[in-house]
Amino acid sequence: MADTALAAVALGLAGCNIEDKPAQRDDLYDVGLAADRIAAARQALAARGADLFINARTDAVLLGEGPDAAVARANRYLAAGADGVFVPGVIELEAVRRLVGEIEGPLNVVLGLSGPAGDAHELLAAGVKRVSLGGAFARAGLGFLRQSAMALRDTGGADFTRNEISGPDLNALFARARA
Repeated sequence: MADTALAAVALGLAGCNIEDKPAQRDDLYDVGLAADRIAAARQALAARGADLFINARTDAVLLGEGPDAAVARANRYLAAGADGVFVPGVIELEAVRRLVGEIEGPLNVVLGLSGPAGDAHELLAAGVKRVSLGGAFARAGLGFLRQSAMALRDTGGADFTRNEISGPDLNALFARARA
């Protein structure tokens, strides 16, 4: 984690997620090991005088461990040096308010993980500091592409272009992005 955090800074990144679930597995790291990974990154950054926002992700709720486990893990990760905590799988306002009240640092949640539930404005008003979308825009775009291709195949029509961005408007957006 120390090497990865320093590499992230060298690339010019402003922040990262450090997860508490091994890739390709459906279980959580031991909480002590997960906290040690965060501490190693924070210590390496401090030794170099480098700044990187560490967002500690816990999949405790997604894996059925529940909100108590998420709160305990989140607070342990903050004590280890995380700047904020990401708890995917919590979107209901009552549950979010509980996490905001019990987690001793900024909370990040995600919209679009399992459909259209949730409202970013309400989540922010409840005390969430960051609302992520993960791959929601990409999945929605790919879903629209699939739906459009099927409509073209089935009807022969191009009704799906009704709300498209015009060529000149798209070019203007790209020109502004380059400036």
